[in-house]
Amino acid sequence: MDWGDAPGAAQSGFAGTYPTLSADNGARHNLVPNGLHLGATVDADLDGQPNATATGDGADEDGVTMPAALVINTSQSITVNSSGTGFLYGWFDWNRDGDWADAGEFVYLGTGLTAGNNVLTLNVPAGASLGLSYARFRVTDTNQGSSASAVGLAPGVGEVEDYQVNIVNTQFNIDNPSVVEGNAGTTNLVFTISRTNNSTACSVNYAITGVTATTADLDYQVFAGGTASFTQGELYPKQSLWSSMET
Repeated sequence: MDWGDAPGAAQSGFAGTYPTLSADNGARHNLVPNGLHLGATVDADLDGQPNATATGDGADEDGVTMPAALVINTSQSITVNSSGTGFLYGWFDWNRDGDWADAGEFVYLGTGLTAGNNVLTLNVPAGASLGLSYARFRVTDTNQGSSASAVGLAPGVGEVEDYQVNIVNTQFNIDNPSVVEGNAGTTNLVFTISRTNNSTACSVNYAITGVTATTADLDYQVFAGGTASFTQGELYPKQSLWSSMET
């Protein structure tokens, strides 16, 4: 039988204990040779293996690939590798209280999987609590829909995998430049948007407002706003953001 490894309260520092051990009706799945599972491997356990990093179950936690950080109020992609056709159930402890029982924490309610990699969208709530938290994924060959649970024995054959996740915030900053206009021609006013966290790709909309000229007869044209896109690892956008000013 396969069990999870999400931590207890003493290990996580949260108010609650995740249902991992048999004493807490921990999540568990029946295993059969060549049965449905996540990732390349699955192993049998006598009981749950909770620890602070949700890695107590060994090397079989290989079915779900997520960004290094989950940025609040963004949509990100995760990849779920399945050995065959099945149904995925997933929970995220967005408020970091040691359970997956709060509104909005049951994220994947029987999402259909095919053999191989499945790319899914994850919407991280704006109100998620910042810091380390935990997610649980269960795959089964039986469609339970919204009645699936993060605890107990799942019907059919499948696997449970628990993961530690890092919930972060990204602050965007924009400078406030000025420019001295020449006598003729065009002068570009260049400004830069930066961000405080570069762990994942994201984008932000911008608008150019409040442009003023100190000379009454100055003609200037302000371009409309747009979107600044950041790749993973990038603190500054690739494109220059600018308005055109001319006499």
